Amino acid sequence: MAPRLPTISEASDFSVTLPEAAQRAENQEKRVEEALSLDEDLVTRLGRQLSTRSIISTASSLALQQRELASGPHLQNFYYLDGGFCGEVFAYMGEPLVLKRALNNDQNLWNDYLTGLKVHEQFTLAQDLFAPYEPPRIPKPQYCIATANNEWWNQNGARFPKDWENRDRMPILVLERILPLTKSVREDLIDVFSSPCGREKAKSSPGNRICLARLLLGRRRRSTRPPKYFSLKNFSLHLDQAMRISLDIENYAAEMAIALAICHWRVHTDANDVEFVLGSAPTIKNFGMLSASEVQALRPYTDTSPGSRYHKYRKRTAHLWMLDFYKSKNMAASEDGVRQAVRAAEDNELYYPRPHKKRESDQKLWECFALNYLSASSKIMAMDGADEGVRTLPTKFIKGWEVYREQKLMAHPEPNETA
Repeated sequence: MAPRLPTISEASDFSVTLPEAAQRAENQEKRVEEALSLDEDLVTRLGRQLSTRSIISTASSLALQQRELASGPHLQNFYYLDGGFCGEVFAYMGEPLVLKRALNNDQNLWNDYLTGLKVHEQFTLAQDLFAPYEPPRIPKPQYCIATANNEWWNQNGARFPKDWENRDRMPILVLERILPLTKSVREDLIDVFSSPCGREKAKSSPGNRICLARLLLGRRRRSTRPPKYFSLKNFSLHLDQAMRISLDIENYAAEMAIALAICHWRVHTDANDVEFVLGSAPTIKNFGMLSASEVQALRPYTDTSPGSRYHKYRKRTAHLWMLDFYKSKNMAASEDGVRQAVRAAEDNELYYPRPHKKRESDQKLWECFALNYLSASSKIMAMDGADEGVRTLPTKFIKGWEVYREQKLMAHPEPNETA
C-alpha cells in the first residue's frame, strides 16, 4: 500500500504546526524522489508516480505562473479549459479555483453545486472510516455567482476571454480546481503511450498541459496501436494501460467502491454520470463554504460569497478525484432505489470495474470492487443505525448489477478487446 499523507484538516492548514508539517513534507518528498531516481524503467516510474499520494515538488510553468499571479490580482483572468453538458469551465488564474458557467438557466449547475456539497461533506466526515483506504477527493464547491450580482459582473466580466465578454450572463459555480498532473507524469505518459514520431510535438503542445487522466477500470482498449494525434486533454487511462504501468488498480477500485457506497447510503444519490480522474492538488488549502443544508434552504442561484483562501502550488499530490454531480438524482433506501442505482452505475462510462468480464484478472477486479462496496456500506449503516431491511440493500445492489449486466450482455455482447 502506498504511503499516506498526514491528515489535512479542513478547518486549518494542517492538524500539526506549520513548521512540523513543512518538515514532514520535506522528508517525505526526499524519500519519494530517491525512490523515483532508482526506477530506471520508465513504465515502472510512471506507475509509481500515479499510485502514490506522496508530496512531489514541481517547477512547472503552471506552478510558477500561479505563484506570480497570486500576488497580482489585476492579472487574474479566466482561462478557458473545457466545455461539457453542464457548462463551460474556466481556470481562475492565480487561484486554485475554476468557474463553471452554465449553458442555460436550467437546474443542472445548481444540482451540481448542491449535490457536490453534500457529497463533499459526507466524504470528509467518513474519511477515516475505511482505513487503509480512503474516499476520492471531491472538488469543493465554493460559491455561486448570480446573474443579478452586478458588482461581481462589473468587476470580473472583462476577465473572461474576448469571445465570452459580451455574451449573456449565466449563473456561475466557483469550485476547487483539480490541477493537472505534473510535467514529469505528463511526459512519461507521452513516452509510454504515444507514437515515437509524435512525442516531441506532444510534449511541446500547450493543450497537453491540461492533463487529467480519466481512469477507466471497466474497459480495455480495442487497439493498442498509438493514435496518430496524441492528446493528454481528458486522457483516458484504460484498464490495460493501468496494468501495464503497474498502477495500484485494486486500491483505486476500492476507492471507487467506497465513493459509491457513501453516495448511495449517506448522501442518498445514485451518482449518475459522475467521473473519476487522476489529477493533482496544492498541498495546503483552507476554503470557507456554506453547508449543504444552508445551501438547500436558498433559492437556486442565490449568490454565496467566498471566505478566505490560502494555497500552495509548488508541492502537489496525485489523487483520484470524483466530480460532476449535475445528473445525480435522489435515491430512496428501498428496492426501487437499488434498481435506480444499478442502472446509473452500469451506464457510467466504464469507470467502475464490471461483473461478467471474460478475463479472470478483470473479474477479480470486479470482486475487489464488490467486496469493498459491501464492506463500506456495512460500516456506514452500522454507524447510522440502519434497520435490518435497509442493511440488505447493498447486497441487492451488487447482485442486481450482476443480473442486469448479464442480461445486457446476452442482448448486446461486448466487442472484443485486443489489449
